[in-house]
Amino acid sequence: MNLTPDNVVVAIKPGSEAAACGLIQPGDRVLHLNGHAVSVDEPVKSFAIDLADGAAATFSLVRHADTDSAGGAAHIPVVDGSPATPPQQPAAPAAAPPPLSADDDLARRLADLKRG
Repeated sequence: MNLTPDNVVVAIKPGSEAAACGLIQPGDRVLHLNGHAVSVDEPVKSFAIDLADGAAATFSLVRHADTDSAGGAAHIPVVDGSPATPPQQPAAPAAAPPPLSADDDLARRLADLKRG
């Protein structure tokens, strides 16, 4: 990524992890990297330099900082090689099965008796 001195994304390098995941866009302002507040005095690169290949990085962003949009967080894995995928949201819990009818209950009891 190319950033301005005040940590606004100017461009995303084609083929990079940021490009592959699609979560960071030009115009986004980086506020934090892995929980560290970034500023003109302590820019993103001062923290990113310590990231090892394969380490995950969490960026807190203001979407399109020049338009005063709401902020969000993007989780960008830093991996040397194939593109990484963003973390998946956990699946919603399964709905409870419908109550058994009298016939279903009788069939279940007969099956239990047959099994012994």
